[in-house]
Amino acid sequence: MSEWTIRDLYSFGRANALDGWGFGGIHAGDGLIMRCEGQLPDASHGEYYLRAWTAEWFRLKRPTLDLSASEAATLIGLPMPDVDVMSHHRVWLITLPPNVVMLSNRDGYPESVRHVLCTYMRDATRTRWAYSGVADTCEWSQMCQPIEHIRAGTSEIKPWAPNMPLMRTTLMDRRASVELGKLVLNGCLMYPREHML
Repeated sequence: MSEWTIRDLYSFGRANALDGWGFGGIHAGDGLIMRCEGQLPDASHGEYYLRAWTAEWFRLKRPTLDLSASEAATLIGLPMPDVDVMSHHRVWLITLPPNVVMLSNRDGYPESVRHVLCTYMRDATRTRWAYSGVADTCEWSQMCQPIEHIRAGTSEIKPWAPNMPLMRTTLMDRRASVELGKLVLNGCLMYPREHML
């Protein structure tokens, strides 16, 4: 997925939006309600999330925070915010240069996270965040969590491809979890809506 271009994401999002994909809110179990017109046989949760996310991103005119290596390093170097954070958008994309945030793939080798798919869900009583840092063959996902969990660096590793086995969590992955959380939360605080492409 990381080798996709913004144009690829745009085309995929447009097709999914036309097919009726999207997010419907937060359900009682604190999960995201994903809206779709039909079911995909043998599809993984990650594929459903990607389709719903790209459709919402397309509808919102593709908000994207394109960070340089120095900008990303600055956000990662800041402490986790201890204030309530609100997002400018319901979904947005963060793009990263190589070698800023690294994940270990199933063979134990490092891979660069190039895209972070971010989701912000808020209703009358709760706020939930979701994001996926995506490398070539793996991703690190934080699904529908309160901000306290992101500050604590709690997360889980999931395969990107439906048939890919789950990977063991390494020190590199735990560090990436904290770094991705800082990019998402500090990025919302540091960059105004107008900064997003």
